[in-house]
Amino acid sequence: MPNDVVRDISTEVSEERGVKRRSASSNPTVSILMSVYNDAQFIAESMESILSQDGPECEFVIVDDAGTDNSSAILDSHSDPRITLIRHDGNRGLAASLNHGLRYCRGKYIARQDGDDVSGPGRIRKQVALLEHHPEIAYLGTGLIVINEQGKQGRKYLFPEEPEEIRKQVRNLMTPLAHPTLMFRREALLAVNGYDELFKKSEDYDLHMRLLARFNASNIREPLVRLRLRGQSMQNSDSSGECLKYALFAHAKQLAECKLGTLQGSAEQLLLVGISEWFQQGTLGRCWKAGIDRRMALEKFVQGQRWLGLIEFVQAVVEDPRWVTDFIVHGRRIILTPSMRKQMEAIIDRVLGKPDPFIAREFEIQPFPYL
Repeated sequence: MPNDVVRDISTEVSEERGVKRRSASSNPTVSILMSVYNDAQFIAESMESILSQDGPECEFVIVDDAGTDNSSAILDSHSDPRITLIRHDGNRGLAASLNHGLRYCRGKYIARQDGDDVSGPGRIRKQVALLEHHPEIAYLGTGLIVINEQGKQGRKYLFPEEPEEIRKQVRNLMTPLAHPTLMFRREALLAVNGYDELFKKSEDYDLHMRLLARFNASNIREPLVRLRLRGQSMQNSDSSGECLKYALFAHAKQLAECKLGTLQGSAEQLLLVGISEWFQQGTLGRCWKAGIDRRMALEKFVQGQRWLGLIEFVQAVVEDPRWVTDFIVHGRRIILTPSMRKQMEAIIDRVLGKPDPFIAREFEIQPFPYL
């Protein structure tokens, strides 16, 4: 991957410019890792939901990723000794910000939260208890409840507990592990080198692909986090299907590593270009946008805005009519088909070249089998 190895500096005394570490315990059980970008309206509530958690000793590592609102002033107003504040001079993006913050996490476990989401009471304590009693689980999510900008609740989502079911869903472009709910064993996250900074979208999906190739994951089937959907951001932020494109890139990258070994930076870049060209030629972006519209329609129905929900749903069906038949037959939209995997393999051969069948290549991450 293009970013350097995530170096563990948690035991070093650092005076790095832009880092303000206060006098909290040097041996916390949990490090909560948050990246903040234009979250001023919600950051105080989000921080309080973490700082008020009971249970094991925690530290709170916050990366201020150079937003344009007054998030920085709100962050500066907090003097809690558990907070380590890392400030960027310019915006680096989520993956790079989390990798930077990860270098300062000292806890045995590392929990994630976004700057506009809210952790429920007991979230950290319950996740730590499960990981302590189940050493075979490397990382863990929870259920969630969607909220809007005003905090009004929408749908509740619960995700599977069984590691093999989670793998199966990830293989089929589903996300049964909600990123802002996750808690990792620190050694597992460092073992896969953190986040791949080449991913401008779906960095969490790529992380799942790499972690699940080596470790088990699970979920607590209880909504312990409230995830905020902000206005039209869900619809406008990925109307071109960039999240889906990068998720397909994550699959192609693992297929390529199965054939060629671990990819270096230039090879990853070439593969991303190949996947991007293929993606732009098809209708996958429209299908992805339709999926976002269906999700927003359901949220509108749950929040009592039935006419708006109906309009969103009709728009989604017009954009992707095949979804109707897929849903009747399979219960969901089928995107990652066997023919698409073959197309990805053809792109790998074209962009990176065919592997030498007489040379056994060893690589760090053994990919899980494709169906």
